[in-house]
Amino acid sequence: MLQRKDCILFFVLLLLCAGCGGSRKKETSGQMSVYDGNLCFTEDGVVYQNPNPGSVTGYFDYKTGTYIPLCAKSNCLHDSIECQAVYLKGYADYIGRIGDKWYYHVAEWQEEEGGFHSCDLDGGNDKILGSFPCSNGTGVILFYDQMCVLATWDVEFDEDAGEVAGNTSGIYGYHLDTGEWEALCPEKETENGPAYELCGKYGENLFYSEWEGKISVLKQMNLETGEVKKPFGDTFLSSVQAADNFLLCRLAEPGGNRLIEWNLETGEQKEFPENGVHMFWSEDLKVATNFSQDFSDRRFWAYQYQEDGTCELIRQGELDEVFRPVAKSGSLLLGQMWGKNGGFTILACMEQEDYLAGKTNWTIVTEEK
Repeated sequence: MLQRKDCILFFVLLLLCAGCGGSRKKETSGQMSVYDGNLCFTEDGVVYQNPNPGSVTGYFDYKTGTYIPLCAKSNCLHDSIECQAVYLKGYADYIGRIGDKWYYHVAEWQEEEGGFHSCDLDGGNDKILGSFPCSNGTGVILFYDQMCVLATWDVEFDEDAGEVAGNTSGIYGYHLDTGEWEALCPEKETENGPAYELCGKYGENLFYSEWEGKISVLKQMNLETGEVKKPFGDTFLSSVQAADNFLLCRLAEPGGNRLIEWNLETGEQKEFPENGVHMFWSEDLKVATNFSQDFSDRRFWAYQYQEDGTCELIRQGELDEVFRPVAKSGSLLLGQMWGKNGGFTILACMEQEDYLAGKTNWTIVTEEK
């Protein structure tokens, strides 16, 4: 998901030419949030659209260590759609924070067309901002400078034939202050899956992957000049993560996959051995977590990358004992744990020192009902 989530914070966040349309300069204020999966990472905490039955959308505050529903009603039981925290879980496609507001998208609320809303940080004072027809974001979704930037994927279904007729995707910027939106990369049609996936933003550079023929390549767009580059040429990009000032790229080459850490501040690129499915990356903590393929005996192994590029086993055990880091604030780690209903649905926190020591003294943030 790099610190992936406090780390993804610093990485976070016109028609452009050169295949992605003219040029428009926009200064970045620095305060950004990133939505990834069902989590939104901000400088102060994390919003979680808890998928567990009977759960709601809530906010974990790094400083206080508290987790509260996004609902402003006093004495609310959080058990009906009238509750904002319940509504956000069921209807918000993605959510992000800018300043003292949450902004979120709902798929359908007006003549089968979706649009953006805003609300206060406690979930109150909900307002409709304007329509936006695309609901499915691919990759991360960025919120910064009164903008929501996302790669979209809309599936066209032929009801008469009863089958998918095609896929359309693009990269768009929605202006939350005016309700207007623009294409940052041209809309493309594909037979299967999205054409784009947004990776992140560093300075005035937007990073995304794009399918070209039968391969996915990494692209870097300068939002000031409109220039688009391919940092790794036409090498197949199998995955990419953003964290702090890093891009962590998996490149598929004839000799095998390569794991490249690209320091966007210095330009330095460093290669690491592949050793896990889930990666967590920050300046002082680089971890890979791997899982057994035997579903009758699910186990995990967590490895820490050392300065010389080697890996050291730091944790192992049964699947219900795994703590998978997703965010970091100071010495505090926020992680996901395996839920009884399957999937990494439980949030927990613990100190980094204890995590590296193999301890299990985490604090559960979100209980399963």
